Amino acid sequence: MSARVAPVLAVLLLAAAAPPRLAGLSAPAQSAPAQSPSAQSPPAQSPSAPEWEDPGIFAVGAEKPRAAFVPHADRGGALARDRTRSPYFRLLNGTWKFRWAKNPFSLPNGFESPAYDDADWDPMPVPSNWQVVGANEGRPYDRPFFTNIKHPFRADPPRVPHDDNPVGLYRTAFEAPAGWRGRSVFVHFAGVQSAYYVWLNGTRIGYREDAFTPGEFDLTPHLRPGRNVLAVEVLHHSDGSYLEDQDYWRLAGIFRDVYLVAQPAVRLRDFVVRTDLDAAYRDAALEVRASLENRSGAAARGHALRAALVGPDGREVFAAYLAGPAQIAPGAEAELRASGAVRAPALWTAETPALYTLVVEHLDASGAVLEAASARVGFRKVEIRGGQLLLNGVPITFRGVNRHEFDPDRGRVVSRERMLEDIRLMKQFNFNAVRTSHYPNDPVWYDLCDELGLYVVDEANVESHELWERKVYIGDDPAWTAAFVARGVAMVERDKNHPSVVYWSMGNETGLGRNFDAMYAAMKAVDPTRPIHYESRNPPYAPTLSSYDIISTMYPAVDHIIDLMNQDPSRPVIICEYAHAMGNSLGNFKKYWDAYDAYPRLQGGFIWDWVDQALRHPGPDGRVRWNWVNTSDGSNANDGLVNADRTPQPELFEAKKVQQPVKVEGVDLARGRVRVTNRYDFAGLEGLAVSWRLLEDGRPVQSGSLPGPLDVRPGESREIALPYDARRVGPGREGAVEVTFSLREAAPWAPAGHEVAWEQLALPARAREDTGAAKAGAAGPAAMPPLKVASDGGRVTLSGPGFEAAIEGGALVSYVWRGQELLAGPLVPNLWRVPTDNDEGGGRRSYAHRWREAGLDRLAVTAGEPQVLQVDPGRARVTVERRLQGASAAMLLTTVYDVAGDGEIAIAAAFRAEGSFPPLPRVGFQVQLPGRFDAVEWYGRGPQESYPDRKEGARLGVHRASIAGLHFPHVMAQENGSRTDVRWAAFTGPSGAGLHVSGDPLFAFTAHDYTDAALTAAKTSQAIERDGRVTLSLDLAQMGLGGDDSWSPRVHAEYLLDAAEYRFAFRLRGIR
Repeated sequence: MSARVAPVLAVLLLAAAAPPRLAGLSAPAQSAPAQSPSAQSPPAQSPSAPEWEDPGIFAVGAEKPRAAFVPHADRGGALARDRTRSPYFRLLNGTWKFRWAKNPFSLPNGFESPAYDDADWDPMPVPSNWQVVGANEGRPYDRPFFTNIKHPFRADPPRVPHDDNPVGLYRTAFEAPAGWRGRSVFVHFAGVQSAYYVWLNGTRIGYREDAFTPGEFDLTPHLRPGRNVLAVEVLHHSDGSYLEDQDYWRLAGIFRDVYLVAQPAVRLRDFVVRTDLDAAYRDAALEVRASLENRSGAAARGHALRAALVGPDGREVFAAYLAGPAQIAPGAEAELRASGAVRAPALWTAETPALYTLVVEHLDASGAVLEAASARVGFRKVEIRGGQLLLNGVPITFRGVNRHEFDPDRGRVVSRERMLEDIRLMKQFNFNAVRTSHYPNDPVWYDLCDELGLYVVDEANVESHELWERKVYIGDDPAWTAAFVARGVAMVERDKNHPSVVYWSMGNETGLGRNFDAMYAAMKAVDPTRPIHYESRNPPYAPTLSSYDIISTMYPAVDHIIDLMNQDPSRPVIICEYAHAMGNSLGNFKKYWDAYDAYPRLQGGFIWDWVDQALRHPGPDGRVRWNWVNTSDGSNANDGLVNADRTPQPELFEAKKVQQPVKVEGVDLARGRVRVTNRYDFAGLEGLAVSWRLLEDGRPVQSGSLPGPLDVRPGESREIALPYDARRVGPGREGAVEVTFSLREAAPWAPAGHEVAWEQLALPARAREDTGAAKAGAAGPAAMPPLKVASDGGRVTLSGPGFEAAIEGGALVSYVWRGQELLAGPLVPNLWRVPTDNDEGGGRRSYAHRWREAGLDRLAVTAGEPQVLQVDPGRARVTVERRLQGASAAMLLTTVYDVAGDGEIAIAAAFRAEGSFPPLPRVGFQVQLPGRFDAVEWYGRGPQESYPDRKEGARLGVHRASIAGLHFPHVMAQENGSRTDVRWAAFTGPSGAGLHVSGDPLFAFTAHDYTDAALTAAKTSQAIERDGRVTLSLDLAQMGLGGDDSWSPRVHAEYLLDAAEYRFAFRLRGIR
């Protein structure tokens, strides 16, 4: 692509001097940065209060925030964007010396001195969290502590514990390269929690709070030739902890990169690049603003910048020379600006993440390059118009998810490889957006989102959940204003050049107040191009409109978000948290997307959340032990769509299907006519290959693919013909057509052939032909082998050629087929399931509490005398009445066994409640099968599990799995593995012999190589004991899973089992 460039230049000399660089802590603390005019100066504090208990002191001696970049020697290095190859960069990650102390008052004297002997200190990897390292290696440090809302100490802001406030002391040594002589050297801490002091060679350099934005300190005045000793004191708790009350592990330490950078005495301090688009969203305007800072002792003359923009094809599409002022006074900054037009650039979206590279070279008076820096640029424009959020003039739909930074083995330390794994999984499962809940993420995350294409809602490190719930609104306390503002501005300054960041968020669950107004104004002053979101309000959980640029809420009912939308037609509705994915969850998810499709101003939302936060520790017996328990306020740490090790949970397939970007509807299925709708916002469907299968009773009988690209523009529909022959589905058979859309070519996030979307459409039924041959083939009474019936007390034995069945106590207790026993235990009624996390949510109101209170986990079964009727020589009927007695109510069960001479057993059960039960977990039967039946084939939904309110993502077909493979390993053991809408299932062993179950018409089943009791015990033991048998549950239905949230009983009414009567029928027969 060619582009014409017309740069316009401007230069502005800033009169204000840069803030002084402090060598000690005697100088005043930094308030909010100078570019934030709405920030208030911090109030006077008691001189006796330490920095870590003074909300007005949060950064002393630290540099002003800036964009994330590393200086390089020249243009080539900057274009390559490999910081490790820059001569002006040195990574300090590695093994440091470490000492743990119980509190800040028990530190060894002089630990910061270069002469201090640290030989007996522990080795500590940097980055890391010391609690995780301690737990993994058995060191005597404080342990990881998970809490949702409550602080791990008595909340009394700004005070924190003095006795129990662990401190980590760190030491490392380095030598500054000889080539850095004459340059300013800075140390960069990308993430430290929660507060820290820094020393170099025994001199205190500074102090900083805000765990998730960088702290940079100028080391230059204190550097020595040769060995330099860097020492850091990290406090676990500080006044900053009251702004970091996120539902997460309370961990501490240096958990992100530490590195040195060297820049000339007159340096490129910061730069910002902005893009705008014309009214047609075709041509672009590019603006570059850069700041040169003079840190030398003399006036700087003749400095300038050279900017160039390189396109995806490597060609330069923009160039500008930014002449500096005649001079820059010592301690002053000059802002240089350039702007110009770029004709018809490739636009950045999450679907089409076209990236350019801006290179900024810093030149001295002779034109020599002193340093160079770069940033990725995506041409896009974000705006709110007509009550919608638009990107490049198009309303976008957020298929979003919240994501904590988490690694099961390293806590908050997340590698680039783990980030890539997350993004690729998100893209493969049809997510296009992520919210950085609830803090700015590692800078590498944004680079990857830029490159692979994810919209980012970048959230400031502000949450004060416990105080907010207590109606202590520090968001309205002027003592905290500067700290709020500084956190918002630090995030915006660091991440402002990332095209993936489409809007900012000011934090989470802290309430409203003047501090958020000040924060909003300061963030807008830095970046007026993006909207700002904040959901919280006063009082807590009030069902009212949120403030600022976007209407948002948490865990709403669909009707509520529609009501919010109607209250304010000027703003889009984007739900920051919904569909709580704790454990086996995500029921009702499709209902939200039905609403998003119906109302254009409902622009999607962000599922809570991406990954289970379970820490993996080695146990003393060599087994892995998972740590997820919240001993503070009840909620456990596992509320992700993927396990901590990134194993996709079954619910993730539901999200993928419901959010898929292609919709298929039948038009005339008998003739192969379907309508395809492109639900992408920007991409066409030409990149997807279309294939189809014709299914008869779940098995393919014909298949094919469309020969060429499918031309359907975003938001449009097109009718196409699939060349299948519907007559290939026989009369009386169940027919369906399945259409799939897969990547034609490999993408950075998935290989060629990756399935993006699919749909199944039921064909019109063809009546079974009523022929004489068909009638003759039916086994009537005369054709049925004779059946023998014998009664012995309460036991009824029924036998015929090759089989024998026994009924005792109302239950089928034996079923021998061709000499093999098919049962390993009786077929008994079952109204219980091992509770899910959602079932347990709500305390005494929870479903699980009410089930246990009703005695559903310990029903007493009494049976009447069996009534036996020989219907004809080849058939008999056994009827048994049973009473399932709970704590205060009973279920009356009538079971009819119709046994035929060929060995088939038809079972019809009628359940009738006597008294009042809570909504039942399930209605059906359970039986143990021999352990040799280690495989199952079924015709129903699969291959993954499904439930009544979560089955969109499961295909109808014939599937096969091992019994062990039906289990999903939730870290918190709970109900799992159901398969719904099942027509038949066959449970077999290696010989092929086994048990066949067919529905009349449909049923659901779960089959596991463990019992419910073993699964329940594993909630605490983490080990499921197997007893060599298969536990098979045959269900008329289970209650839905729910998922609107996990703390109130919110299974939707249509998925509750609260009727007074149920009827369930199915058939059993042996195989081979």
